Amino acid sequence: MKRLFVLCALCGLSAAASAATWTIAPGSTLDFDTSFEQAPLHGKFEHFSGRITLDPKHPNACSFDVTINPGSAKTGNPTGDTQIRSTPFFDIAHYPQAIYRATQCRWNGKGPIEVLGTLTLRGVSKAVPLHAELHNDGKTATLDAQATVNRLDFGVGQGQWASASIISKTVTIKAHLLLMH
Repeated sequence: MKRLFVLCALCGLSAAASAATWTIAPGSTLDFDTSFEQAPLHGKFEHFSGRITLDPKHPNACSFDVTINPGSAKTGNPTGDTQIRSTPFFDIAHYPQAIYRATQCRWNGKGPIEVLGTLTLRGVSKAVPLHAELHNDGKTATLDAQATVNRLDFGVGQGQWASASIISKTVTIKAHLLLMH
């Protein structure tokens, strides 16, 4: 049975922790929030995976390598789910993956983490910082992260959908990642 990694430094134990590389475990969530015609729109990506490395001894060095399947986006509306996969939005026929990569963090080894990374979506790569928090209760490790992006920076919502009066330009992305060592 796979075990979840216990990060000793965050538990207040005196043992020195070393770099830990985790995989994102089943049960993790990756959600997005925006608005459509001024009403809240919530969605989630059902398929994503990745590896995360954090080292409390060297807290500014980190590694995030996360792959997202935009075709797995669900909004709770079958018509919307079909539309979001189409050419004006994620264009999954040409861009079946989105990737988030980071190699630098601003962190003091505990508390909030600012992850400096790049999101590649629809063939466009842009800097997207994540604000994250690593949690450990002695039995499990989780990472909660949030970022805000302008969807138009990545070409998401073209043509009639480019208007912010229909769909907000701002999209908030929230992740709750269960980490497995």
